[in-house]
Amino acid sequence: NNYENSKTLTIENIIQKLNKLPIRYSIFGKFVLSTGLRPEESIRAFNNHSNLCKNGIMELFWDRKTKKANSVYCHPEIHKKILFPMSRGIYNYINKKELGFELRYLRKLNYTINATKIDPLLAEYMQGRRGNVSQRHYFLPMMNQNQKKWVNVWNCLIQ
Repeated sequence: NNYENSKTLTIENIIQKLNKLPIRYSIFGKFVLSTGLRPEESIRAFNNHSNLCKNGIMELFWDRKTKKANSVYCHPEIHKKILFPMSRGIYNYINKKELGFELRYLRKLNYTINATKIDPLLAEYMQGRRGNVSQRHYFLPMMNQNQKKWVNVWNCLIQ
């Protein structure tokens, strides 16, 4: 299904569909897309945004059995608009029936964009695939170095 989705669901198509949603769901959808977090992690990060986001970088370092979330960027335009909490009701708006894709598909698209336009190893780190202590010490400073490039790439896509 992911291969078929990638042929029919372009980033432009997905952004258009997200823009048609009510504003709060559109903002959340773009947050999920730009951060690449899993749906449950996205809700948690979105609702705790003011505590987690420092200068556009959200240091999460969450472990859930075999799943990890390390650090992700927070897009400046989305950052300004996160003024409300999000509930699991989001699944009523961003689902395969309504938009043609599930919320979790946005994570896959995020990885593809970050890996092809920024840095494949950094993309893996942000997706939680690089997680030992030495890798965290290596990649976290690397996030500061790549932040401007990330913002430029995502500016073209989000706006």
